[in-house]
Amino acid sequence: MLSHSRLARGRVVQYFGFVLALSVLPSIAPFAESLSAQCTVDRKTPPAADPFERFGASVSLSGDVCVVGGPGNDESGLDAGSALIYRRSADGASWPLEQILTPATITPDDAFGQAVSVDGDFLVVGAPKTGTAGPDTGNARVFQYLAVPGLWNQVNIIVASDSETGDEYGSAVALSGEACIVGAPFEDERGTDAGAACAYRLNPATGLWVQEQKILPIDLFTGDRFGNAIAMDGDLAVIGASGAFVSSGALYVYRYDPLLSAWQFEQRITPSDLALLDQFAVSVAISDGRILAGSFRDDDGGADSGSATTFVYDEVSQTWVEEVKILSPDIAPGDRFGISVALSGTRAVIGATGDDPEGVMSGAAYLFDFDPVGGWSFTSELFDEPEGLPGDLYGNAVALDGDHIAVGAEGHDGPFGIDSGVVRFFATGGADCNDNGISDRCDLLAGTSFDLNGNEIPDECDFVPPVTDLSCTTTGSDVAISWLNGDAYDSIELLVDNDAPISLPPQTTQFDLIGLGPGIHTISVRGVTDLVGSAPAVCASLIAPSAITGLTCMAGDPCLTEAILTWDAVGAAVTSIEVAVDGIPTASFPPNTLGAGVATGSPGSHDLCVTTRISGLDPETGLEIDLDAMPVCCTLEIPSIEPEPVTDLLCTVDASDCSALLTWTLASSYSQIEVFLDGVSIFTLDGTATSVT
Repeated sequence: MLSHSRLARGRVVQYFGFVLALSVLPSIAPFAESLSAQCTVDRKTPPAADPFERFGASVSLSGDVCVVGGPGNDESGLDAGSALIYRRSADGASWPLEQILTPATITPDDAFGQAVSVDGDFLVVGAPKTGTAGPDTGNARVFQYLAVPGLWNQVNIIVASDSETGDEYGSAVALSGEACIVGAPFEDERGTDAGAACAYRLNPATGLWVQEQKILPIDLFTGDRFGNAIAMDGDLAVIGASGAFVSSGALYVYRYDPLLSAWQFEQRITPSDLALLDQFAVSVAISDGRILAGSFRDDDGGADSGSATTFVYDEVSQTWVEEVKILSPDIAPGDRFGISVALSGTRAVIGATGDDPEGVMSGAAYLFDFDPVGGWSFTSELFDEPEGLPGDLYGNAVALDGDHIAVGAEGHDGPFGIDSGVVRFFATGGADCNDNGISDRCDLLAGTSFDLNGNEIPDECDFVPPVTDLSCTTTGSDVAISWLNGDAYDSIELLVDNDAPISLPPQTTQFDLIGLGPGIHTISVRGVTDLVGSAPAVCASLIAPSAITGLTCMAGDPCLTEAILTWDAVGAAVTSIEVAVDGIPTASFPPNTLGAGVATGSPGSHDLCVTTRISGLDPETGLEIDLDAMPVCCTLEIPSIEPEPVTDLLCTVDASDCSALLTWTLASSYSQIEVFLDGVSIFTLDGTATSVT
């Protein structure tokens, strides 16, 4: 990595009682380029967009799922917004559209999709312009993916408990596991536009996301815009305040304490050469104990050239320390490098909307990789070519997960008009078995190599035939595995559920697995010759879970004809607990549930059955299957109740206008009261009414 030096500069600023000593140390130079190993997999414009849709204003990746925000979409009204979900194809060659989210409750100017975050089967979408409690109050919506029927369903609308006009809650969102944090950078509790963030956590019993904390650093000040950017990774969260200290910016680190059920402040971070108006932490990312934050108005390469800085946690001092400052490899004034950042393990992507590869403000994104010996190095520039245009703002949003990258260009003038937007998907990294300077994945995607045996290795590098006639016979919890042609290999590898492979000597044609636990188990066998493995042969072992134990049944609220069931804890492999009433599936509960109330639908005798279930994909067919234990049942009598009649009924007739005044006294609590004339219902009143004319 090349070194770079510049004149050190320092300044001291008096700012509302704080004295900031800002010194700039010698920085890391633009990185030398290494061999490019990335390729475009797909490029998406919105399926039916409007001008100014700004598709690509936000992007988020998790595994095979990418969510793209289009806050200017007009389907539900002008600038109501939308979020589009893409799922990577099985062969990795494309990202087809899975679903468009335009909830029925969004309204014009909501900007739904301004911020998005997806992790596993949950997704949160911010709508900072929503008028929940006044103009620009903002809210966020949580969606959950249901494999059956293969749709994302809205499960919550989350709003800060003290939302006010102008907070723009939902400007930034982050999600990790069963926790999410939503930013409100213009919240005013600590001063005008000081900002705030709210933390939520999933309640598994109800399926609802509940606010557990409002996050407000003690040193917040007017104009800090705390919550403008948020990132989470497990029990760590980083929150940007790009307006702090005259828009110099600051970053706050929080760590979740499960004993206190609260996010605890850990450290405020600023780079060593922080300067006024840098807007440090305008973008943030965190992964595997490393933080990346952008400063798009840093001036190292000229006005607003931009930068990004990494920080790592030092176990000795138990503090976050600055690791390296990253500059664009072709740094220039106005690049705005660092306006977006993404981090996944030892790989980073940084956007620069002011870069000019296809014209003024066409934009670019840069890929960097970290090596423990050589540190961070520039890998390649991720262009939107040949389709890029001036003003695209390509790189305004970036997302990264493993070897997959998504880059948004909200200003792209696509087929639907000005600023309709675009997103480009990349694959990067991986082996290069044919030494052509292009990763095997990209060779396969481009069609310059083929993979007929489906092991993701180009055929020119792989000539080992697979084992034949693989068979798995399950008896109880034991599995007998057999195959042919074991004498064709140097060794044989057997894998169960992608655990560490079991290495077997040549000539082996059978193996017994003893005491395999409940579940849908994938068993694969491949031959290895000259260190090259064949395509795996796959079979499945389906072992049902144990039946539920400790079932108790008792009648609950008779008004709800409810049955209260409890049972003992179930095994770790169980994915759900199913309840049937009179043979009809009625309710499904998470595996950690120890009891529940179930509506029986009517008084009388009912048969209630509880079954443990393991759900998943059959590795042989690819179809969703359920493995159910034997049901455990009980019979329960649900009592019927009749409401007490009203009392003291009086009828007073007024002959002058042919009317009658009825009055009565309530004998109990009612849902509604009906009035009959000659046996015909003429009025339905509220349950608290005591008279009618």
